[in-house]
Amino acid sequence: MIVIGLKYYLLQRMLNRSAPRSRGSTFYRSNLVTSRGIMSAILLMSGPVCSHQAMNSNGPKMLRHITSGQFMNAATKLQDANLGTLFSLQTRQTSQYIFIKKPPAEMSEGLIQNQDLCRIEEYTYRYNMRPPASIIRKWKPKLVELGFVPEDHFKE
Repeated sequence: MIVIGLKYYLLQRMLNRSAPRSRGSTFYRSNLVTSRGIMSAILLMSGPVCSHQAMNSNGPKMLRHITSGQFMNAATKLQDANLGTLFSLQTRQTSQYIFIKKPPAEMSEGLIQNQDLCRIEEYTYRYNMRPPASIIRKWKPKLVELGFVPEDHFKE
């Protein structure tokens, strides 16, 4: 009786290992972290700007571990699709790549939908939201000075 129970237990364990068991498993996570998923997350970050640091701290949980290379690759593809501009901003201590999204008024209806990344209504809603605090504190003066973002867009 014990031998049969042990065989059944080992068989169940072996079968459970072959399939992803939860959303937290590496298999599930690696399938979601694609360039297309990162591009969509950049467009749907709150505010008119998105940085790698803001993505790792405020982005979707499954994408909080992306590398700066993955962020750069996705942001470059968005820039090539004419959905925004990628800039390198520097202060005394740090430099960072920041993606400046195109205002919803300048977007044509089919531009985002042709890329199949998000809906224009959702993009407009997220664009008008307050950006993450890390961007406001560090980069607001530089973004306003360079004319990327109007000063009144950052609601304190």
